[in-house]
Amino acid sequence: MYSIIFKQEQAHDDSIWCCAWKKGQRDNINHIVTGGVDDMVKSGKWQHANLIGTLSGHGSWVLSVDCSPDNAHFVSCSSDKTVKVWEIASKECIHTFNEHLDQVWCAKYNHNGSKVVSVSDDRTINIYDCPT
Repeated sequence: MYSIIFKQEQAHDDSIWCCAWKKGQRDNINHIVTGGVDDMVKSGKWQHANLIGTLSGHGSWVLSVDCSPDNAHFVSCSSDKTVKVWEIASKECIHTFNEHLDQVWCAKYNHNGSKVVSVSDDRTINIYDCPT
């Protein structure tokens, strides 16, 4: 039977546009990352409604998030034309890619986390190297 098992009201200060599960290990199955119109990326464990962190750094709406296969990092992209790589443990942005000329709609890790692909309204597909 399909049913809703969790709902958190006011998880962001404005509309939420994207989400991603942390991948892999059993203890990460309850960990999600979200991004929204409030320019924030939030990380938390849904089972306990436990917000782990609110990360600021984007200058506009967060449009996509994705967790790395090793669960050490996640990537976010925004209508501010940037793709950011975040370290989950420190909750810090460790790199910003500025190559797009328009809003970036999606950013995803490859299978081993060595690369990130992003797509934008500027009609480009960018592939970035990421140290593993």
